[in-house]
Amino acid sequence: MTQKEHSNTGKWRSRLGRLYHSRIRSAFVLVLVSCIVVSTGYSKSESSQYKEYEIKAAFIYNFLKFIDWPREKSVHRPGEITIGIVGNDPFAKSFSILENKKVKDCRVVIQCFGTLDELKKTVEKDKAKLYQQIKSLGKSCVLLKDENGKVVIKPLESIEELKNAKDETTRQKLIEELKKKGLRFVDPAKKEHLKIIINSLAQEKIEALKKCHVLFLCSSEKQNLREILTLVKTSSVLTVAETEGFLKAGAMINFTMEDNKIRFEVNLTAANEAKLQVRSQLLRVARKVIKEDSFSNDNPRQDTHKEK
Repeated sequence: MTQKEHSNTGKWRSRLGRLYHSRIRSAFVLVLVSCIVVSTGYSKSESSQYKEYEIKAAFIYNFLKFIDWPREKSVHRPGEITIGIVGNDPFAKSFSILENKKVKDCRVVIQCFGTLDELKKTVEKDKAKLYQQIKSLGKSCVLLKDENGKVVIKPLESIEELKNAKDETTRQKLIEELKKKGLRFVDPAKKEHLKIIINSLAQEKIEALKKCHVLFLCSSEKQNLREILTLVKTSSVLTVAETEGFLKAGAMINFTMEDNKIRFEVNLTAANEAKLQVRSQLLRVARKVIKEDSFSNDNPRQDTHKEK
């Protein structure tokens, strides 16, 4: 091959490379646009805001395709990918367009938690209610959950499996087997044990945040951001926010507005620390990608990718 031919070949490869990356970018954007559903029945300002959240929902749906979670993340709810929404968001129902959609052979589930403060108040109310119910029963009982996840309290003697126990040894073995199935045995006389059981059950509502694949943090959670991020830090949860400064605080993806268009930034360091793999196709269309060479937040190294 002559030098001239070699040069021409190099130029063609360069052009093909640019065309390839351009097509990836275009395909990603087209998929997003195709997911947007413009709502009716709202005032002009409400409709505009509703559409904004539908676009963000479409973005998040497409994020799912370009992010890989560790295998153990699927243990809690196999065959499902859960998107949790935390915060005071009147347009949270715009995320309903994603409900039951399929991605990576999994069904998308939307779970709205309200604000973290509301969640904490609910937990405290549940604890007080459970305590009163068990105390009023006045004898040993069993706590279990029905198919809707609601805690049900039953007297110990009402459990069929225990009625036929011939002796105490058999009875204890049956109790241990039932515990493995998720049943909790409570004696109101043992107050400390009772507190532990009630706290554990009530706390499950907050623990549910950890089981999500994605958490969308509304702007109302600015004061609670660090607490939420600390709570889910070791649970491989993709945290997505929409407020300036959230990315620097440790959120993994943050939405921004640029020229009246929604863009997003990626904190790749935070994603990697959570054992999430963000594919290069997603990074290429991000407005900014933050990488840090160390755990220090003082001098982060930033790679910035502008939209063309």
